[in-house]
Amino acid sequence: MPTTPDLGITHYTPNQANPDVTGNAGMDGLDLAISGTAVIDCTAGGSMATTATNADGYVNWLHGRLKLTGTPGAGFNLIVPLANPKFYVIDNQSGQTATVKGATGTGIAVATGNIQIVYCDGTNVIAINLPSSSGTTTTTGLTGGAQSTLSGTTTGSAVSSQPFQAPTYKKVIVFFSAYENTTGTPQTITFPVAFAQTPVFTANSDPACTVSTTTLTLPASMGATMTGWVILEGY
Repeated sequence: MPTTPDLGITHYTPNQANPDVTGNAGMDGLDLAISGTAVIDCTAGGSMATTATNADGYVNWLHGRLKLTGTPGAGFNLIVPLANPKFYVIDNQSGQTATVKGATGTGIAVATGNIQIVYCDGTNVIAINLPSSSGTTTTTGLTGGAQSTLSGTTTGSAVSSQPFQAPTYKKVIVFFSAYENTTGTPQTITFPVAFAQTPVFTANSDPACTVSTTTLTLPASMGATMTGWVILEGY
């Protein structure tokens, strides 16, 4: 019987009997894919399938939100069907890290206590947002902006933070307040989490600053103080 290409919802057939049954089931399926919740007991661990039938009579993977419960003894895989690309809200309350993936391809690790939106594209499972816990972004991607202060060798300071540290996006912010280093040896700021590729300057109050994947090197032999911003972005 023909179905929709991604969610597998049954199509009407010409002149079928009881079309209301097919129509109502299709609308229910769409409703659950958008806002329905399936609770999956992950106590067994290992590789947990999403093909069991939920209490509402529909297969678990069809639901928009998958709430993971139980008491697995270690991290586990949650296997979603690659043949049915869709978004999922993963609410991991299992006490262990759940890696959401297909039978093949790469996946996304969702730490216990976190909520993560992911998308199965038919090959891999990718993250759509930074994970959150009780509505607050966690340190997996956003640190809350903890700051470090570097005093200039002559005067002033440089206050830095790395508020974004996710694998797919990182950002470093530095504010210079009357900073000056008149020596010939540059000072450096080491990033809390290194970039995978050399980041780019999206703001730079002193072109003498240089950057690598791990470090911002500040100007030396300065003839005047500097006040302003350096902002770096990349992944």
